[in-house]
Amino acid sequence: MSVEKGELPSVAVGAGHSEALADTELPEDWKAALASLASARLEMIRIEAKPASAAAACRIGLLLGGFFGFLCAWVLVLIASVGAIAASTSWEWYHVAYALAGAHFLIGLILMLIMKAGKKVCFPVTRAEFRKDREWLNRLKKQ
Repeated sequence: MSVEKGELPSVAVGAGHSEALADTELPEDWKAALASLASARLEMIRIEAKPASAAAACRIGLLLGGFFGFLCAWVLVLIASVGAIAASTSWEWYHVAYALAGAHFLIGLILMLIMKAGKKVCFPVTRAEFRKDREWLNRLKKQ
């Protein structure tokens, strides 16, 4: 089974665990059932954390390398642009620099909003299982 394909990982759980989840009655050995449930959830997190951490490390490395390269090039382009615009117009160089800083602030703000809107959810299987667990515990509390 593959976590990447959205299939649930096979996790070995103790005896009586599936009956405790299926029934809405309190299990006879509720401590063992809770321990088994916690163990299964931690194992699920461990399984999903490996590919998530590898992907995150790769993306961070690529992001930092690309950012550094673009930053160096962009600083040199901005310096040259400020000088060229100030020389060809009657503006002082610091007015041109302020205008460019404002434009970059707006561009950065727009890009951050786009990045925030496209955020992916991490640990989808684990989150779904925790949601089911909360519902199950709420049903047990109501009894």
